[in-house]
Amino acid sequence: MRFFCCSILSFFACGPHSYTQELRATVVVNSSIVEQVNNRIFQELQSSVSHFLNTQNFGNQTVLIQEKVHSNFVFIIEDFSNHQFSGSLQVQSFRPVYGTNYISPVFGYLDQDIQFEFRNDMPLNYASDIDTSELMSLLSFYSHLLLAYDLDTFSPMGGQFHLSRARSIQRLARSRGQNGWLPQSNNRNRYQLTQELDTQLGQIFRSRGLYQYHRKVMDQMAEHSDQGLEQLFDLILDFEDLYQINSRSMLLQLFFDVKAQELFQILTRTTTSIPTDVIQSLVRFSPTNSQLWQKINN
Repeated sequence: MRFFCCSILSFFACGPHSYTQELRATVVVNSSIVEQVNNRIFQELQSSVSHFLNTQNFGNQTVLIQEKVHSNFVFIIEDFSNHQFSGSLQVQSFRPVYGTNYISPVFGYLDQDIQFEFRNDMPLNYASDIDTSELMSLLSFYSHLLLAYDLDTFSPMGGQFHLSRARSIQRLARSRGQNGWLPQSNNRNRYQLTQELDTQLGQIFRSRGLYQYHRKVMDQMAEHSDQGLEQLFDLILDFEDLYQINSRSMLLQLFFDVKAQELFQILTRTTTSIPTDVIQSLVRFSPTNSQLWQKINN
């Protein structure tokens, strides 16, 4: 099997220097649909958020530069008035695959319900146990969530510290009464995400979707492609447990949405025939990607 790689970054070319900041974040503020003569406020927002994410220490560990979590925070501003911003936020994170220069997408979510205040003289001060502002809650919540996901991919439940911090931020932010932090009918928001991670389903997902998928499958592919592929087949079938617990699980949906193209590339670039029950399981678990799954083995 020829392993699917792409040169998004040369991970192992990084130097040995250590840092306390855990994120390597790219921040984009897109205000193209907002009618504004002066775009300076949007540029200042982008600069302030980028500086905060790339200089803040969210834990107590020192990391090497190559261990920083590569992430994207893309703000789509749809409305702006009197320093009040509203729109959506696309959050993504990636993880290097052992022995390759390929980075695998780990987390991806489009938060379509963000509202916050920002002024150019407003400091972004981090505090995990104090509700300072909506913007700070959003940035801190997703930063801890990305770090939790990333650490879970390297060791079982390795991100527990950051997941606990993300939960605390979500609970504090609920008092503000803004959408996203509260239960909603669409079942795809920050509240639902933390609720599911708190359940038995969340523990199974973290073990299989994060740790086993990345350490036992992806990290095996470069040197032991056949073994990695067999473990991938087994893992996909094992997701049946999660599906039976909650067929509409947000965790399950996000996982297969972020992994769809990666799985397709792996399963179509091998000479091994893909078992029919694996493809059927993919169609059942992620029907929104069914057209993609049905192209496998064709």
